[in-house]
Amino acid sequence: MEDEKLLKYGVHLMNVGNKDEAAKVFTVLANSKDDGMKLQAYDALLSILDQIKDYKVIMILCDNGIKISQAQKRTDNLAYFQMKKASAMSIKIGGWKYVRKMFKLSPDWFGFSTEEEQKRYKELDGKIEDNEKQVDVLCSESLKNAELANNKRLLGMIYLYRSPIWKNRYSDLRVEQMTRTISFLPHGKFRDMMEYNKEDLRKIDHYDREAISDLKTAISIFKQVEDNDSVSYCLNNLANHYLHSYRYIEAFITLKKLEKSIKGTKDQELLRNFKLLKSRLFTLNKNIPNYVEEYKDYMAE
Repeated sequence: MEDEKLLKYGVHLMNVGNKDEAAKVFTVLANSKDDGMKLQAYDALLSILDQIKDYKVIMILCDNGIKISQAQKRTDNLAYFQMKKASAMSIKIGGWKYVRKMFKLSPDWFGFSTEEEQKRYKELDGKIEDNEKQVDVLCSESLKNAELANNKRLLGMIYLYRSPIWKNRYSDLRVEQMTRTISFLPHGKFRDMMEYNKEDLRKIDHYDREAISDLKTAISIFKQVEDNDSVSYCLNNLANHYLHSYRYIEAFITLKKLEKSIKGTKDQELLRNFKLLKSRLFTLNKNIPNYVEEYKDYMAE
């Protein structure tokens, strides 16, 4: 009974925006003797914690959630925690790729200045490759378990959560593998052909298609279960992806759909995101927040 009261209090704190105090409450509940209460606490903490600064804690929560779900034979919870772990790992991998990119900042880069630097690069390269394979396995298993759970809303969420993993790979590859910058050309296919080799372009196009496909699949599922706010979150992410890839016409069309979708919503995050995306569209991406400075100390961990 005490756990139930704490859970309600934690949810109340989240709803009024007091995330720091809510995190303290849910941390207490994460040590509950009741496994069901633990899973609810893990879920709440995963929505509060910083995906980069709190990465190690998030991994522990996801692993614990996976173990409990397996023991309870709950394929729905198992699918959820598997995808949350894959999502967190994907963000962390992006940080490692940023660090790897620092080895090759100069366009005239041909080799390493020291053996130690070469060793660090190879270690980082191997860690990225191994972790991306783990992410792929987690995504595959999560999707399979969501389908076995026969829960359409959950299946929609899994597609929604998987899409940013493709988007991260799309963005990371564009940043890492650019061979030259052709700034006098507008962003588009022709410029991409000048800036990337054929193999990298093939991968970029693949990640791009998968990111969009997952969101459109999620939208279709959420419409079937009449979950309008989740449809709106998908449209939000889709508009963001189009803006990120300089497809302003597609972004404009998607934002019009999002504007219609959020009419009457009480979700303040959706409303804030819409205003931000609209601002980015009409300034042609000139006001994208730069998070590198805030997180640079955590990227190499």
